[in-house]
Amino acid sequence: MSTILGAFSAARQSILVNQRSLAVTGQNIANVNTNGYSRQRARIHALPQMGGATVYAIERLRDGFLDKQRAIAKGALGLATARDEALSQLEMIVDETNALGPFGMLSDLFTKIQDLSLRPTGLPEREGLRSSAISLANGLHTMRRRLEELQQRQDDLVKEEIEKVNQITSQIAGINAAINRAGATDVGANEMLDRRMELVHQLSELVDARYYEDSDGLFTIVFAGGFSLVEGDHAASLKAEANPDNNGFANVVLRRTGDMTIDVTDRLATGRLAGLLNTRDEDVANQIQRFDKFAAQLAARFNVQHRAGYDLAGQTNIDFFRVVDVYGARRSDNQGDARITDAQVLDQAALTFDDYEIRFTAPDAYQIVNLTTQNTTSGTYASGAPIVFDGVSVTISGTVSDGDAFSVNTTHGAASAIALSAQVAADLSAIAASADGLQGDNGNALALAALETQGVFNQGTATFGHFLSANLTALGVAAQRARDDLETQEMIVAQVDGMIQSLSGVSLDEESTYLLQYERAFQAGARVIQTLDELLQTIISI
Repeated sequence: MSTILGAFSAARQSILVNQRSLAVTGQNIANVNTNGYSRQRARIHALPQMGGATVYAIERLRDGFLDKQRAIAKGALGLATARDEALSQLEMIVDETNALGPFGMLSDLFTKIQDLSLRPTGLPEREGLRSSAISLANGLHTMRRRLEELQQRQDDLVKEEIEKVNQITSQIAGINAAINRAGATDVGANEMLDRRMELVHQLSELVDARYYEDSDGLFTIVFAGGFSLVEGDHAASLKAEANPDNNGFANVVLRRTGDMTIDVTDRLATGRLAGLLNTRDEDVANQIQRFDKFAAQLAARFNVQHRAGYDLAGQTNIDFFRVVDVYGARRSDNQGDARITDAQVLDQAALTFDDYEIRFTAPDAYQIVNLTTQNTTSGTYASGAPIVFDGVSVTISGTVSDGDAFSVNTTHGAASAIALSAQVAADLSAIAASADGLQGDNGNALALAALETQGVFNQGTATFGHFLSANLTALGVAAQRARDDLETQEMIVAQVDGMIQSLSGVSLDEESTYLLQYERAFQAGARVIQTLDELLQTIISI
């Protein structure tokens, strides 16, 4: 009798085991199109005493090495995607293939100067020159505005990605907590593991996240060179914090326990967030700076030459363009209360168009550092007294502390501010074509025309036209490199995904085979019980 009861137990276990295996197979088939799902297998072992078998685990078929490779690849893909998107937009803004831009407008300006040199007193020629100069100024205004809009859009995207990071890390921490509560053979635990891994890969595409699994199966996620984002069921958060030294654009700050924060902006190496920061603060910012420098140089060079000539009334020292502004900014971490109260150009011919920093080494002493050449000059500070150097005058008023600094240049915002001088804008006769004050002389018009071939940039080796064309070429090369990098990273991710799919993906053919196998085994177990029942009835009836 005990043998028959043991057989009953073994058959019952067979039905339960194959029923569980059928449920796992059905789960696989149901998720054949679910992103990130890993196929599962019921792991079975024999019961030594009463006989039969039992399911001791629902195994999730996954390769940890491939998962980590995918996280790394997704980080590089996020960086490449952000750079490609931004540089493509940047290229469209600067490109002059389909619309006249600064390069074409500059060429037209010099053409109009050549026309004026042929008829120095002609009003149509003067009107043509003035209209061309206005068009160039407006073109530069439009270019800078569009670049500023792109830069602002990049900053908005930085803030959006920070919010996405916070949402993902919060979900991962929640899943960590749920996994910790789930049983080892709980089918739902595997779905949570899949969901967590999918979230980790999404996070890796945004920031350079790396994860580590502890003995309880919980993930610790670090980024930015080792700072923790997720530890068990706790998630740190990021926030966007305005940087006053960078036009108020957002820095990425990690909020930790209490009020402790760490600026990790410069520590982000891969991921979409790093790509957005890189393009905002380097690629787009460099384009803005280059067009500002172009506009400032153009205005000053034209003014210096124009002031040397005479207008139709015999007047001289007339600016053609509005004189460039002197930009000054107080560093946000200055300890003193001093402010720049006045800044102006004294001599346009002496301008270098380099960036400067006035650094205070004591409450009564400063150094003027040319950040381009690193040349340094020293002076004694007195509140309200002008500091004069390289064609500019800067007045700082108030108390200063050792280590305080002020940034100064004559290029910031020039592409937005360039405009005709009030005299030229109001009166065509104010255009100084004559070199000797006699009407009909074209000497100064020819000198203005000669600016087209004069070396201005790169230590006097590049003309205005060369500067713009070189900028277009360099940007085109950078945009193409970004496209190539994106294609490479997409290929790498596809290769890793293919390897993961071959191991973890659901094959309907394979699952159909398992379905038949478990179904037949289930039916066999039921047949054994039926046979044993008939046998038992026969024995009882004897």
